[in-house]
Amino acid sequence: MPQSRHMPGARVDATSDEASSSPRATRMVRAAVISYSSFVCLFISSVLASRLLGVEGKGIFSLFLATVTGLMIVATFGVPQGQMYHASKQQEWLRHFMANAVPFSLVTGGVIALVYFAGGRGLGLRQVTTLGWSGLVAGVIAVPVGVLLMYQRQYFLTLHRFELAKAAGAASATLPLFGYLGLYAIGHATVSTFMGAFAVSQLLCFAIFLIPARRVGPVQARFSLELARRSLTFGARQYASDIASYLMSRLDFFIVTLYLGATGLGLYSVAVGLAEIIVRLSNEIGTMLYPVFARGDLKSGQPAAALRIITLMAIVLATVLELVSGPLVRVLYGAAFADAVPAFRWIVLGTVAWSTTHVTWTYVSSTGRPGVGVFVFGFATVVDVLLNIILLPHLGVVGASIAATASYFAAGVVFFHLFRSAERCSIRTALVPRWSDLQLLWRAFAGAREGLLRALRHRPAPAVAP
Repeated sequence: MPQSRHMPGARVDATSDEASSSPRATRMVRAAVISYSSFVCLFISSVLASRLLGVEGKGIFSLFLATVTGLMIVATFGVPQGQMYHASKQQEWLRHFMANAVPFSLVTGGVIALVYFAGGRGLGLRQVTTLGWSGLVAGVIAVPVGVLLMYQRQYFLTLHRFELAKAAGAASATLPLFGYLGLYAIGHATVSTFMGAFAVSQLLCFAIFLIPARRVGPVQARFSLELARRSLTFGARQYASDIASYLMSRLDFFIVTLYLGATGLGLYSVAVGLAEIIVRLSNEIGTMLYPVFARGDLKSGQPAAALRIITLMAIVLATVLELVSGPLVRVLYGAAFADAVPAFRWIVLGTVAWSTTHVTWTYVSSTGRPGVGVFVFGFATVVDVLLNIILLPHLGVVGASIAATASYFAAGVVFFHLFRSAERCSIRTALVPRWSDLQLLWRAFAGAREGLLRALRHRPAPAVAP
């Protein structure tokens, strides 16, 4: 096993490790619980959109959300991850974190959104014209604000304020739901008004979390060219990986739109949305693990334990959803979405492999190798695109699900190999859960439950090791 990657001067022994890992795991679980509440709101929003907008309307709205997410990633140039990496290594950079974030987000996010929407409409791209003028206006607002929210959450993560970071994410998912319900109440629930409500809610969310951002971190200094330079240097490698990762997970939305139209995408987006119930937990924990991995304050063997726990959770969730998917889709979405069930049953197979990448890829990237993701995600994207072209004309949305599952496994296997090589652990060590993993998981959930109950009762928390 490799040597421990602790901060200089830290005391490294089994006792101190155990003392520090349990509270951290508790905080992570508590943050994950908060974040999962946001996913519940996202899920309800998806159901509401499906019920109110119909299959075609749901497809158009899903295309809008996928487009905004993609443009946000393009507009970052990898800088948020670069800032989190450098601020995790050197705490003094925290004073420039948000000072650098605001002008960068507004300029790059606004310009890139405007170029894509206006240019795509001028060229007559189906993926843009389908959204209409309302989609263009909402997108130009939502993209730069979404980038700002990304910086804000990563700022909280760098401070190890996991619960606050996930609360910000929960708010960005919850506020749109209130907007959709309000539109339904006044009788104006259309695709255009849904897109507008989403953009306005993201702006409101950022404004709300400006207050805790100023309170929990150091006073922000002026814009730092040095931090920008360092973050761009690191981010250039991370950036290409983020784009490749997005293409692997969302390019199929645009391909399905091209082959099957908005109606086909409406069905496929429901299958993907259900499958993401499984991936969500690993994604949330992975975002919290990044600064922990980057600081190097885990002992050898703990990353493998995280992977084992994530894999076990993914398998359990996938099995349950596979069994209840038929009645679940019909009850929640209605008979019009019944054709999404076989598509879901295929894509759910790949979600377990995809879940593991939120530990394995996070680990590889945080140790200074973000460029690896370009090749791995790029390879998986090629697999996805080729299989979509072959299968979509013959199998419809089921073909898209088979292609997605194949690409998830392609990425999962490669990252798993890289993770094992770095940790020097066997397949059994990396995947087969141990009794100690279950004990740690139980302690973490028990601690999270106790903390949440204490917060409700306004009782002070006992002192614990950081």
